[in-house]
Amino acid sequence: MPNQKLYDFIDCIIGHSTDLICVCTDNGVIIKANQALADQAGCSSADLTGRSIGKLFTQNNKTLNDLLYSRVIGFENEESFISNIRQKNGRLMSVTWRICKIDEVRVISGTITKKYRSEIQADERLKAIIENASDCFFILNSKLDLIYQNKAASKKFSSPSFDEDSNIFFGSFPEETNAKFIEHFSNAFNSQIRLKFVEFSAVLNCWFSIEVVPLGDELNILVDDISDRIIDHKLNELELKTFELNLTKNYAVDVVIKDLLEGFESIYPSLTGAVLQIEDEQMNLISSSKLPENYLSQWRNQKVRISEVTDSGVEFLKKAVICYDLETDERWVNYKELLLCHGFRSCWTYPILSNKTKEVMAVFAVYIRENRIPTENESRSIARICNIIKIIFEDLKQDNALLQMNKRYEMVIRATNDAIYDWNLLSDEVYWSANLHTIFGYTPEEAHDTKHWWIRHIHKDDRAETIRSLRECLRKKESGWVAEYRLKGKDDGFKCVYNRGYILYDDLERPISIIGAIQDVTALKEREIEILEQNNKLKEIARVSSHDLRRPVTSILGLVSLLNKDDFTNESNRDVIDYLKLATQELDDVIHSVVNKTLQDKSFETSGLAHPSAEQKNSFRVALEEEMKGQSVKLNSN
Repeated sequence: MPNQKLYDFIDCIIGHSTDLICVCTDNGVIIKANQALADQAGCSSADLTGRSIGKLFTQNNKTLNDLLYSRVIGFENEESFISNIRQKNGRLMSVTWRICKIDEVRVISGTITKKYRSEIQADERLKAIIENASDCFFILNSKLDLIYQNKAASKKFSSPSFDEDSNIFFGSFPEETNAKFIEHFSNAFNSQIRLKFVEFSAVLNCWFSIEVVPLGDELNILVDDISDRIIDHKLNELELKTFELNLTKNYAVDVVIKDLLEGFESIYPSLTGAVLQIEDEQMNLISSSKLPENYLSQWRNQKVRISEVTDSGVEFLKKAVICYDLETDERWVNYKELLLCHGFRSCWTYPILSNKTKEVMAVFAVYIRENRIPTENESRSIARICNIIKIIFEDLKQDNALLQMNKRYEMVIRATNDAIYDWNLLSDEVYWSANLHTIFGYTPEEAHDTKHWWIRHIHKDDRAETIRSLRECLRKKESGWVAEYRLKGKDDGFKCVYNRGYILYDDLERPISIIGAIQDVTALKEREIEILEQNNKLKEIARVSSHDLRRPVTSILGLVSLLNKDDFTNESNRDVIDYLKLATQELDDVIHSVVNKTLQDKSFETSGLAHPSAEQKNSFRVALEEEMKGQSVKLNSN
């Protein structure tokens, strides 16, 4: 290999090796260093360029600096030695150093080790680095024939479909991708420029970062498996998209789930996903377009119920069930034909458990057209998808509960006919229900959203006392507040209201909001006043009428005392009874006169006293008795 080619080869390797490597002049000035060495020196590789090898590391490693400098300046033959590097944390790290000469430069490489390794030639050392590197390394000739691959490449790029003579690099990608490779590689050969790009291998189910370095008539290809990074990035994007769709509430749950499944299948083309939503002991299948329609129709026709699923199913066990072979797995004996006839050979099912009840809300099923179990990477991704599905269904349950609560809230508002309010004491915003318009004529928009509207519309005679009582409740940290006052309606009239509020406090006992209801009690107040006025009038009538009643009642009492109680057949009793009849008739006339006086007041007529009830008669009787207590007179209730 010509010197220039070796330099290019060293330049290619130096950037990817984890060993500590640098190239310096024969007088110890560093020409180039890799990042691994720069990291140990505590700077960038660019900062090392032009620095003396005797000042490579910090003063903590002065002995090593002097040793490296002396070996470079006094170099005669390739040699190796072991020395320690003191790291930033104070720990010592054993390093095996090798120094070789290429033309007029010195190549220094250090391998972190605890054991001494025998000397090897510089070119063999570089080959050993490549052979044992964790990244995959290929060399192609000008005809794009594979002439070398390291251990990592042989292990990573392995498939049952490859025979011994296969080009495992090209065999790992589809023909259309290989056509792009040929174009890229030809350009690299012709222009002698490096290329770097990313490709997906469906055969290996991996994403690769591919760097192509042309060296003369050969291509050095460094391949790094970046599947974890790519999949993590794609899953992050899928999560964000799914959550945005779910939060907008413009899409049905099955639409959001289908979009999630299609995103999952784009990341893992060999996998087909479906979600079995469980509602009212019934399974509802939600899937992407990858599942055959005749399979979906067969599933719908099955109408599978939870009670019919075997006790070994994921719904019963509440843990993942990995079926390697549908044809032989007893757990799928009743349903395997639905999948086998469509080419599916394995099925992995995962329960979606409710955080609160731990009940199975849904099942995430993954169908595969080969017999296998999930890889570690697939298992991590499936766990993330399951978590997204859980969040979607938990949100759905909360939305349904909130919807039901809102319906009940609306029904309560309609039933009570109260104006409900929610006053945020921190922001001073007030929410009013629609009944504010029903009762007072104001729309919630007209009422504005602050306390000032409410205060301004309280009757001026009631305002100070109402505010004082509320402040007193807040001062005493009381949870309930009740007040009666007059509130101005849109027609400028005032309504009597009964305000009940519940005060909420934070952890520091600071009031944060008041939730309450304002009830229109105007009619009750008016009725109360009317009844009081009627009672007063009844008392006045009773007071005046008692004087008219005393005469016949006194006559009756006197006549009763004249009766001969020992001999009721006494002739004198006949005369007394005749007088009693006259006195009784007089009493009856007086009572009718009292009733007629009462009826002259229209308020009594409208209140029902024109045809008095038994209760009203009794009330009037009690009033008369009170007026005639001094005379020891009792009236018969009949």
